[in-house]
Amino acid sequence: MRTAASLASILVATLGVVAGAQEGAVLEVKGRGAEGRPAYDAGGKALPVVNAPLVAAGGDWQAELATEWGPLNEPTGWMRTQLPGSVPEAITVHGTVTAQTPEGVEKREVAAAFCRGDGRVSADELKVAEQGYQLPRNQRGVIRETRAIWASTSDIASPESVDEMVGRATQAGLNMIVADVFVRNNFMAKSDLMPVAQRDAKDFDPLGYLVEKAHAAGLEVHPWFCVTYRDGQFREWFRKRREAGVDMIGRDGEPIALGADVHRPEYRDFIVDLMVGVARDYAVDGIHLDYIRSMGQCFCEKCRAEFAAQSGKPLVDATEEDWIRWQRGAIGDIVRRTAEGVRKVRPGAMMSAAVFANMQGGAVEGQDPGGWAREGWMDIVIPMDYQIETLQVRADEHQFLEALDDDGKLVTGLSLYMRSGAKVMSRPPDLMREQIELVRRMGIHGYCLFAYSHLSDEQFQMLRQQINSEPAEPYFR
Repeated sequence: MRTAASLASILVATLGVVAGAQEGAVLEVKGRGAEGRPAYDAGGKALPVVNAPLVAAGGDWQAELATEWGPLNEPTGWMRTQLPGSVPEAITVHGTVTAQTPEGVEKREVAAAFCRGDGRVSADELKVAEQGYQLPRNQRGVIRETRAIWASTSDIASPESVDEMVGRATQAGLNMIVADVFVRNNFMAKSDLMPVAQRDAKDFDPLGYLVEKAHAAGLEVHPWFCVTYRDGQFREWFRKRREAGVDMIGRDGEPIALGADVHRPEYRDFIVDLMVGVARDYAVDGIHLDYIRSMGQCFCEKCRAEFAAQSGKPLVDATEEDWIRWQRGAIGDIVRRTAEGVRKVRPGAMMSAAVFANMQGGAVEGQDPGGWAREGWMDIVIPMDYQIETLQVRADEHQFLEALDDDGKLVTGLSLYMRSGAKVMSRPPDLMREQIELVRRMGIHGYCLFAYSHLSDEQFQMLRQQINSEPAEPYFR
């Protein structure tokens, strides 16, 4: 095992300069270990340089190099200082590096020399060094990054609302609209399986109009289905239409207000056929599954009988592991059959799902994003990481990076709003920027913003002028 002593104690300042002869340039040096390799700690993790007492000097000019810290107050490993207006012909960097090792404190005198112009880089390369990330590009030089936003049923309820949203999304540099077309009993498309929502304009087709306008603007459309978010009105309609009940009963014997029993094959058949039918009938770019979960634990008579027959014990005695297997069987059936059906009727359409940022909490309700991705049922996994603390977002996303074999399938769901008591307000644009840039530094290739109704003018300008100043195509394309 490599130890701190074996590498950190021989730390040397190497040519890691981003500088030039122009006025206002900076000297930026990165610490390296033996043979130009990074220094490592005892666990083999790269060791960033922190507060190395290095001094840069040239002619009559001299300055100390300061440690560079990232947005999350972490050392980047770089040390930097501002060069004088007249850059010296040669600059030396020297100092004494101290490392705490298992054998005690070790010190090393280090030095490096740079001639005027060494390490000179372009403005774009300097920007990458400062940001800490570089976005991938396709063969045509276009950025590859999924930039999506969720939109509610009210955002597509009229031609005027669709026109406004498409215009703002385009200007904000987004490339994907995830529009809610089925929530509670409200259906915003046309199908023989489900009556459309009541609207003033009877001949207006919200999804059809959105697809037309968004595609003309270069935006993808992924209809958003709240798979199990059903209200009592829907369940009553379903009972009469299908002659099958999908009510959920809690452990206490009381009905569960929102949900549909996913263990009923009649409901699974209905929702799969509805989603596949929309993919067939509309030129959509994908199908998005939200509320793809059990909505709690159902203890109705049928669930009790089926679980006992399968497991040999009463449902009331089920362990957490039992519930995970039981729920995943039903939810996984919906995911698999929807994916197979959508790809048959709409080749090239992408399957995506919004899942709990807490993976264990999602598992108890039947979610298995890593498994869905490995099976090929899911092209895009979107954890709903609506944390106000950016450090928590990072911790959550690390779990998904470890769980997914293909990191390219991960898109982070970020919130545009926050709560203060009963008040809901848009987040400060700086917080939004901090979290998007965190996602980029982690190597995650996209984000999805929740939701359009909370997109403030300040957030919009931040996206338009800074975050997404250069257009991008969805990473998965």
